[in-house]
Parts: sequence; C-alpha cells; structure tokens
Amino acid sequence: YRLVDGKRNLLGRSNVSDTYKWQIITSAPWGTITLICKFQGFTDESDPITYTATYETEPVDPPIPVIQRPVSGTVQPLPLYISGTKEFANATVEILFDLGNNTPLGSVDVTGRNWTVKVPVLPAGPVSLVAEQVKNGVRSGRSAAHTYKIPPPTLSRISATRINATTIRFSGTGYFDERLETQVQLRSIGVPVPPPTTVQKNGTWETDAAWPFGMHQIEAVQKISDNANGWIDSAEYRFTINHVLPVPSDVAFTRDYQPTFSGKGLTGARVSLYEADRETLIATDAPVNNDLWTTKAIKVWGPSYQREVHIRQYFGSQAPSQWHVLTVSIP
Repeated sequence: YRLVDGKRNLLGRSNVSDTYKWQIITSAPWGTITLICKFQGFTDESDPITYTATYETEPVDPPIPVIQRPVSGTVQPLPLYISGTKEFANATVEILFDLGNNTPLGSVDVTGRNWTVKVPVLPAGPVSLVAEQVKNGVRSGRSAAHTYKIPPPTLSRISATRINATTIRFSGTGYFDERLETQVQLRSIGVPVPPPTTVQKNGTWETDAAWPFGMHQIEAVQKISDNANGWIDSAEYRFTINHVLPVPSDVAFTRDYQPTFSGKGLTGARVSLYEADRETLIATDAPVNNDLWTTKAIKVWGPSYQREVHIRQYFGSQAPSQWHVLTVSIP
C-alpha cells in the first residue's frame, strides 16, 4: 500500500496484510491532513480521510522560525514578502526589526507547511530583520537576522525652469533620512548633466544644469546611502522637457506721447517691438541685461487708444519666442 496526502505526495508504504500501518517517511504538516490509501501500481484509491495529526507529546514552546527568502543582502522593493519554515500549528509568525522591540512589521497566522509575511512599510536604506513565532503569548525567540536594501521612493513632479540663456534649474521633493544621505541624480543623452544633489532636511532639492534649448528626455533617480560606501537606487522617473525661448514678460509702458517700454527677458537675448503687422518696428531693439530690458518708441505717438504692440524675443540662432501682444492707451 502507498499512503499519500491530498496532493498525492507520498507519505509512506506498507506491505499488504490483514492489518497494516505506516511510518511517515517525510515531514508532514502538524494539524489537519488529508490521507488517501492505494495499491502501488494501481489507479484505484480509497476515499480521502481527513484527520488532525498531533504529536504524542505536544511541544510547549514554538520553535524558532527560519527565514528562507528573499536572500539576505539583496535589494528588495516594497511591499517586501518574507517566507520561511519551522512553522508551528496555530502560531503567528512576526517580522521584527533586529535589535528592535516586539512591534511587528508584519505577521501571518500559520496554516500550512510554510509561511509568508507581507511587510508593507520599511524605511529606505539597509534594514536588518528577524522572524519570531508566537503562540498563546509564548515567544519562540528570534531567527537569524537577514539584511535587505530598501530603495527610496520613485521621484515625481520635477520642475524645470530656465533661469538664464544657458541654465535650467531642476527642483522637486525627495526622501530625507536623518541617518543616511539621499541624493538625486539626473541623466540625459547628449547634454551635460549636473552632479548629484542632496535632498535637504525639508525634503526639497534643486540643481542647475547647462542645458540647451529644445526637447530632451530625462531620467531622474533618487538614491540613498547603503551605509557601506555604496548607494541604493530608486526606480527611474522619466520625463520630457521642451524648453523654447520664453516670451517677454512683465511688459509695461509709460503714458507719455513717446512711450517707453520695459519688461523681463532672458539675459543675452534681444527684444523687438512691432506694429500689428509684425513687420514694422516701433522701437529700437532692446538688449536684455540682468533679465531686464527697456526701449523707447522711435516716433512720437500722441494720444493713443488700444494701439497694439507685438513683442518678441530673439537669442542667437535659436527660434524666436512666441508673440506677446500689448495694448497701449495713452490719454
């Protein structure tokens, strides 16, 4: 006869006789088990019988569990699933910080031959975790520690602002830890990237980069120290920026009969002012210095009512900015 469990795993064999018994030859789960008897080499089986297996003397203390997966020392994203053996029927397996208190980071009630605990939240960086089994208030003692490297969160919502003709300022929020430095690294193909920048205590970061006009695909990675002269990288955050020459802003005029115009622009650029036909200049071109420009109308206008001035910014061989339309009324 062959004795198998409900999944047809062999548990024991016995020679045929009027009565027969089995010595279980593999480790069976302690608790409810389904058994099936059959002749070896034949397909017919007995009806399944379910019973509760017990030890002749039930252990008093739960055994110390053993963590099997994931492998210690590996990078693991959240949520973290930890599994192992040495289960104890009707006990609870808890995952704890090594050298920490008994506050569980995750737990599971033992129901089968193995156990798996989901740990949803952990600090970024290196962590050392243990497993412990509890039943009726009796604790097994802690397992051997396993260390894991937890990546920081993926970055999002990065701002990119051109602060002058050659430079873009990237900024955003990141992960901050009092114990471990966290940095942000930008990457792109074909352009010089800035060095890594550190996330500040308030969770913000910024960095300036010499960035040409145009459309660029950028990757941003947040990385935290692994406390061993290395880094643990987050998943990549990809975004696109399309920086064209900005439109002149904060444009104003004086209410003189020969008005003076002023505004903000990009240092190193020039600003041109046209009639509504966008061909006839109404003032000399204004160079932008320290992000400011000013110029005076070529001719005396006299009183004017809702006269349109079309303004545009130019920088080297770059495509010009979009138009800014200013309506001028002079009493």
